Amino acid sequence: MTIHDQHVHSYLSFDCEELPENYLSAETKELVLTDHFDLNNPVTDFKDDVPDFEQLLVMKKELAEKNGVTLRLGVEVGYVPELQEVIKEKIKAYPFDVILLSCHHNNQNDYMDEEIKDALTDPVGQYFDQLYQAIVNIPEAHILAHFDYGTRIHQFNVEKLKKYEQQLIKILQAIIDKKMALELNSKSMYRYGNYDLYEYIIPLYQSLGGSQFTLGSDAHKAEELEMDFDQSKQLLRENGVHEVVIYREGQAEFVRI
Repeated sequence: MTIHDQHVHSYLSFDCEELPENYLSAETKELVLTDHFDLNNPVTDFKDDVPDFEQLLVMKKELAEKNGVTLRLGVEVGYVPELQEVIKEKIKAYPFDVILLSCHHNNQNDYMDEEIKDALTDPVGQYFDQLYQAIVNIPEAHILAHFDYGTRIHQFNVEKLKKYEQQLIKILQAIIDKKMALELNSKSMYRYGNYDLYEYIIPLYQSLGGSQFTLGSDAHKAEELEMDFDQSKQLLRENGVHEVVIYREGQAEFVRI
C-alpha cells in the first residue's frame, strides 16, 4: 500500500505522544515521520525543540526488523531568519527522505498565539514575508507545508486572502523555481475551516506553472493518518490533478490518486 501521507508526527515532536507503530496496519509497507524541528519555540518557553534524530534511525531499523515496514525519514523545519544557519547545519547531518518547510513563529510569538494580533500591525503580511524568506533560504526543503498557518486565528476567507495575492504569487513562484511541492494540509482544510483558501490557492499555483502537490494530514494521533484524503483528492481532480508527489531519498515520485 502506497502511503500518500507526507506529514505525520510522533512522540519525537514536542506536541505529540503517538508511537510510530500505532500508525501501522496490516497493509502498511512504508511510513513517513516528519517531526517538529522548532528552535527558540515560544510555545515551549523558547526551548529548542529538536527531534532525537538518532532515535529516528533506531526506529527505522526496528520497524524494518519487527514489522517489515520501511520508515522514511522526515522532518518539519520551522524557519526563523535569525536561526537559519543552525537549521541548515542540523538538517545536513541526516539522510532525510523528505523535508517539510513551515513558519510557526517569528522568534517572539507563535503565529497562532492571540497575542500576535497586538504585537504586530499586520501579522499575516509578516507571516507571508517570512514564508518567502524560508523558501529562498532553505533550499534543502521539498514541501511547503500549510501555507495558511499564519491565517488560522484571523478567520480568513478568500476575499481577505486576495489582499495578499502579490505576496502569495511570490511564494508560489519561489516554490516552483525551487521544484518544491505545495501541500494540501488536512488540519488546515477540515479542522480550521480553510478549505476555501485551498480552493483558491490551487488554481493560482497552477496558473504560474505549478504542478506538484502533496497530501499531508498533519497527524498527531494514529486515527488522523490520511485524514479526509478522499475529499482532498477530489479537490485536486476537480482542478485536473491526477497525481500527487511522495518523496523517497529526497527524490519526488508521482503516484496516481
